[in-house]
Amino acid sequence: MNRIHRLLLELVPGGAKRFLSAMQARALAETVEPGDAAARVRLRLVNELIDDLEVVDRKTKAADKNSSNWFSHAGRL
Repeated sequence: MNRIHRLLLELVPGGAKRFLSAMQARALAETVEPGDAAARVRLRLVNELIDDLEVVDRKTKAADKNSSNWFSHAGRL
């Protein structure tokens, strides 16, 4: 998330708050109008990093659910 935040600071006038969810970061990135080639590359990188973060979030939620199910099942043995 640090890389996303750093890039958003460069892209968004006034910066971005320190702790953003992936959804908040995506909403903020969607407001950016890149003014030059460097800003377009930064915006593309932000969007790729947010995509990666969303994948990790989904996998973490699935793992948490699986471990919770496993522990509840193991407790009944």
